[in-house]
Amino acid sequence: MIKQPRFSDEALGGAKPSAEDPLARLRLELDELQTYLRQHWAARTDRVLLGMRRWIALAAAALLALLALAAWVVTAVILLLAGVTGGLATVLHGRFWLAGIIVGVGAIALLAVSLAALYAGWHAVSQRRTRQKYERARREQRRQFGHSAQERATRR
Repeated sequence: MIKQPRFSDEALGGAKPSAEDPLARLRLELDELQTYLRQHWAARTDRVLLGMRRWIALAAAALLALLALAAWVVTAVILLLAGVTGGLATVLHGRFWLAGIIVGVGAIALLAVSLAALYAGWHAVSQRRTRQKYERARREQRRQFGHSAQERATRR
C-alpha cells in the first residue's frame, strides 16, 4: 500500500496552489475524487463483466454436457432398438424388414402412450391448481364481504 500524505503539494505535480487562489485546492481535490470514482466504477464494471464471463462459461459447459448426455441416451436407445430388432429377426427366421417394422411401430406407440399420459397428468394438475385458486378467492371474498362473487351473482 502506498503511504503518501493525503493532501500534499506533491500531488499537484509540482504546481503548488497559491494562497491567493483558494479554488485551486478545491479543483485539485475534485479532480482527485473524479479519478477515484472513475477507477471505482471501472473496477465494479470489470467485476460484473467477470461474473458474466463466468456465467457464460458455465452455461456453455452445461450446454455441452447436456448435448453429450442427449447423444449418449440416443446412442443407447438406438443400440437397444437394434438389438431388439436383431433378436426379433432371428425369431422371424431372418426377416429383418418385418422385425424393423414391428420394433419401429412399437417404439412409436410407446412414445405416443407416454406423451399422452404425461399430458393427461399435466392437465389434471393444471385443472386442480386453477380450481384451488378460485376456491381460495371465494373463501377470501366470503371472509371479507360475507359472500362470494358467485353467490352474489346467483342471488339476482
